[in-house]
Amino acid sequence: MLPIINLYTCKETIARLEDYLDRELSAEELRRVERHLKICHHCTRKFGFEKELLGHMRECLSRLEAPPELWERAALVIAETED
Repeated sequence: MLPIINLYTCKETIARLEDYLDRELSAEELRRVERHLKICHHCTRKFGFEKELLGHMRECLSRLEAPPELWERAALVIAETED
């Protein structure tokens, strides 16, 4: 008997693409997204677009320098949330 494979729908897959790219899915969610991408041309194209866009955004953001005041404020906010 063949195992039952649960596939995500296109809507479910697209809703998880950002988390998939950020590696924030559970192992089962990861497998289900990857299975869907292997068989769905539409979602594979959407994934390619999202991956390229994220790469460009990361590249652009890596060139920005935050002013020292922003780092200080961020450190204060983090310290407050840890208490």
